[in-house]
Amino acid sequence: MDEGVPLRMLPKYRQGNNNTAVLIFHSLTSSTLETDNIADLLEKEGYSVFQCLVEGHGFTHKRLRKTSKEEWLSTALEDFNSAKKMYTRVGVIGISTGGLFAIRLAAKYNTDFCVTIAPALNIPKKFVTLAFLLRHIYWYKKNRTIKDISSWYLTHMPLTSVWSVHLLAKSIKKILSDIKCPVLSIHSLNDSIIKFSSSSDFLINSSSHNINFITLSRDLHIPVLPCGRKSDYALSRICVFIKKQY
Repeated sequence: MDEGVPLRMLPKYRQGNNNTAVLIFHSLTSSTLETDNIADLLEKEGYSVFQCLVEGHGFTHKRLRKTSKEEWLSTALEDFNSAKKMYTRVGVIGISTGGLFAIRLAAKYNTDFCVTIAPALNIPKKFVTLAFLLRHIYWYKKNRTIKDISSWYLTHMPLTSVWSVHLLAKSIKKILSDIKCPVLSIHSLNDSIIKFSSSSDFLINSSSHNINFITLSRDLHIPVLPCGRKSDYALSRICVFIKKQY
């Protein structure tokens, strides 16, 4: 997996001074650079942090196109199992598509907590339709990224990968009720990439007795990025939420 990946994008492990580990999963076409902001804060608070690099990412859009959702899930489970061998308490955080991996781990393996940031449960219909109709004709769509951090992402989005995210989301919706751990979701009201209803569906359909929802107005799809208008606020709420669990 690591062959050919730029060093700054590799999976990262930060050892803390308590017995709690946090796994962070990035979004589609991204890398561990996207999770540095969260990891920096959690490391300062003494948590051990696993910044996971999902299979197929960090290379090229051509390689990502050839990577299946099953391979993505396998990566997530391997990282979770590694953390469980080392720590008594393990929580998960997921950004956009990474939120699906976090939710699935919480549902199937009863993580200590689950945090999602704009989880990709409900992709706008126009994106899903485009991916379904054109994924075998026009393989890629040019990625729209923020200029200052464009190097964190692949230049193009494989339409097959978008369709895979849609199928993965459909399967994960069926197991939301299996989630019993404390949950937090953060979502921007004006998110044009992932529907705001994704977070509300996640929380409403879970079986958790500890539900937390933070809504932001006029912010990025991923508000915890350094360029987010309320990045500091969102990060601080994540930290407060995790502290309350122990």
